[in-house]
Amino acid sequence: MDSILVTLKPELDRKDLIVLSALEKVKYGKIYTEIYAIVTGETIQEMQHIEQKLQNKGLQWLP
Repeated sequence: MDSILVTLKPELDRKDLIVLSALEKVKYGKIYTEIYAIVTGETIQEMQHIEQKLQNKGLQWLP
């Protein structure tokens, strides 16, 4: 989980992403990290841009 938080540090520092909870799970011998968070922004376009940056870092969104 530490490496994920380091990857997200710029967004966390700017408060673009507010983590509500994080949980590591082992499934099929692999470790998965579930992060429940809120993306913040002044406009929908800004929030979509932040979401795209986070997806480029490897985060997957759940509807």
